[in-house]
Amino acid sequence: MRSSMSMRSSLSSFLPILLVALLATSAVMAQNPSREAVIEPEATTEVISCCDSLGDDPPINLLKVFAVGSHAPSHVIVPTETRNAWKNAAITWEGAPRARTLEQVGPPPIPFKDGPELDTRGPVLDTRGPATVRRFDGLSTVSASRTGQLFFPPDSQVGVSPTKVVLAANVGMRMTDRNGENAVSRNLNTFFGETGSTIFDPRVYYDRLSERFFISAVRVNDPVSRLYVAVSRSSNPESLTAPTDWCNYEIDTQRQNSWADFPQMGVNEKWLAISTNHFRFSGGFNKTFIWAFDKAALVDNAAGACPDATMWQYAVNIDAGGQPAVSVAPAQHYTEATIGNTPLFFVSAQVSVFTSDRYTLWRLIDRGANAKPGLQRRRLTSAQPYGYAPDAPQRSGVLLDSGDPRMHQVAYRDGRLWAVHTTGCSFAGVSNNACIRAIEITPAGANRGEITFEETYGGGANWYYFYPSVAITGNGDVVVPFQRSRDTQFLGTAVNGKPANAASFDAPRPLRNGACPIFNDNNNGLSRAGDYTGAQADPVNDRSAWAVGEFAGSFGSLGCDWRTMVGLYRY
Repeated sequence: MRSSMSMRSSLSSFLPILLVALLATSAVMAQNPSREAVIEPEATTEVISCCDSLGDDPPINLLKVFAVGSHAPSHVIVPTETRNAWKNAAITWEGAPRARTLEQVGPPPIPFKDGPELDTRGPVLDTRGPATVRRFDGLSTVSASRTGQLFFPPDSQVGVSPTKVVLAANVGMRMTDRNGENAVSRNLNTFFGETGSTIFDPRVYYDRLSERFFISAVRVNDPVSRLYVAVSRSSNPESLTAPTDWCNYEIDTQRQNSWADFPQMGVNEKWLAISTNHFRFSGGFNKTFIWAFDKAALVDNAAGACPDATMWQYAVNIDAGGQPAVSVAPAQHYTEATIGNTPLFFVSAQVSVFTSDRYTLWRLIDRGANAKPGLQRRRLTSAQPYGYAPDAPQRSGVLLDSGDPRMHQVAYRDGRLWAVHTTGCSFAGVSNNACIRAIEITPAGANRGEITFEETYGGGANWYYFYPSVAITGNGDVVVPFQRSRDTQFLGTAVNGKPANAASFDAPRPLRNGACPIFNDNNNGLSRAGDYTGAQADPVNDRSAWAVGEFAGSFGSLGCDWRTMVGLYRY
């Protein structure tokens, strides 16, 4: 989880900072040319199963104060003053990439009404974007709390098997059937058997290759830092209870007096990989760690005692462009790579500079039965720059934190990687705003990785798009949920995508429009709206993909706060 500081600075005060940053960047890059030398693991350990689930959740006490889901200003990767200047300068960024406008110009969309009509069982067909097949309410700030505290932001996630939908948000989880019914709910702390500080930043993925759900989350309480991992015993768990239907693991992630934040999870046929950004307890970014687990051992858990597994730990300081490696996002592999060395891919963007045209493609590779897996990195160059986006307006409310250009989600299928993140962008005749950058990477071939498609797109008309996620269907269609808002519209979630043979991304359809102005104060005058959405291709119908995202809803006397909506989409 991340929070930010937002004291607006002038463009003139920003320019010297940018010049120093660029000079420093050039010097570092000169010392660190792009190369693919193998990075060795720092440690190899045996991870032992642990952490049986506790009994019933504590009762929800709505009288408790709201608790921000963060323990440090962890998305201030650069110094606070520099980031503030960059966010301010992004409003008038002359080099911002020109973005395609996807929204139809006209009056703001009418929000959906609360009530049964939210669950639309039949497809909603029109000429814009993927068709809505199904939609139902996800977790909310009240239903996800289950600790006596109301947390924000949600950090919403979805994982879907042939029979179950597992949702997670700060700080709870819920499992239903594929229609959103027959719900079983649990607090993350109760699920992982933890009675101490709050577990947060959940990630969920259903791996069709092993027919298992994977869940990860983190906990911090100086000097404690923990990563939690759960693996279902089947594709159809009947409960959210370990070890009955799940096997749980706890990893000590306190390294160099720093703690793990913003975990991102990927799976291929050989490994489960989780990356974490690490921040010093005394303040400031440290480095990124990657935790790779022997997947075969983890999923051999259908009966009996939960198995132990080997884990390899990698400390990553810089990317292939010489910048600090931040949010090295592992790919969710829907198919086997069918490439030598069984690679699990990662993609990272550059967050420590105002603008960049460079990405890093990472590979975790198999080096044989008697060798430890190695990590490689390769620099990629895009045709357009990307960079920080201004914070987003909302109707009748304070600005929404649009985050930074870190990589948000990566998916791999049939020889192609898709990766998405937020960027600043420009439209003719209006101030710059926030857009989605989507890139396709072909990771094999003579060049061992190249960007084969990229597009920057937004809504125009003062729409701001941010916090995207991505899934790839069996047809090769790409589905992208994201947050959006504008000065005449409340915070909501929309979904768009690109059919496999299309030349560009299509217009969005709302997953759920907001209904009120949201203000979850992150101690700097902004509202937290994120930090991420969720997407996953459907394992039953390969033409479809699931999405979950946040919207602003009313809770009566509790005021306006976050809710989530789940949708199934099809081209």
